[in-house]
Amino acid sequence: MLTNLLSNACKFAHEGTTVRLTAEVLPSHVRISVSNVGPGIPEEFRSRIFHPFSQADSSDTRQKGGTGLGLNISRQLTEAMGGHHRL
Repeated sequence: MLTNLLSNACKFAHEGTTVRLTAEVLPSHVRISVSNVGPGIPEEFRSRIFHPFSQADSSDTRQKGGTGLGLNISRQLTEAMGGHHRL
């Protein structure tokens, strides 16, 4: 799941910027964050970003490839281990 989150962050980061991975150990869990400097997630897409085959740009002319399954699979794996994703 981390590979997918990092891959997406790199794919959508502005060229020449840094993708950041942080881990914070808290009393009841570990918070892992992946962040970048990029265009961001459109507000109208946020409610379905973790749905299978969902892509913010699903047009035939989109600039970024992918199937739209990675975030859904990452979310399922995280939830199977008792965690959750947040935007």
